[in-house]
Amino acid sequence: HDLEAKLIAWGLLNAGFLSIEWSVGSAWHRHARGMASTQPWLHRQLAALGGTTYIICLMGVNMVGYSVGIAGVSHLLGEAGSFFQEALWVLAGSYAVLFSGVQVMIELRKLDGTAPKSNAGNAEAEPSVKEY
Repeated sequence: HDLEAKLIAWGLLNAGFLSIEWSVGSAWHRHARGMASTQPWLHRQLAALGGTTYIICLMGVNMVGYSVGIAGVSHLLGEAGSFFQEALWVLAGSYAVLFSGVQVMIELRKLDGTAPKSNAGNAEAEPSVKEY
């Protein structure tokens, strides 16, 4: 690849969002440890909301790096600002579709045994490994 501003921005944004994901994820696991066993429905909805938000962020980052660049994203956001109500409907629809997809992903991880187990009282429990 040639050195371009959009690729540098893409790398920096990816690194930034990855560090934010790691920080928020570790804080979530520390503070919501018991929620998975006491309030599993709420825990799942909040996890899916976080996953959906992260997908939207990564879509924006990849638009910067692979598609329209920095100027294109700022132009897109400017256009969305002038059509604010329509942009909110598009964002809400995107969230609904992606939220449903994340819910399916969570259920598939539960079914195939790769979902993290709830260890409400045991912080040092080993994750279970499914044998085939």
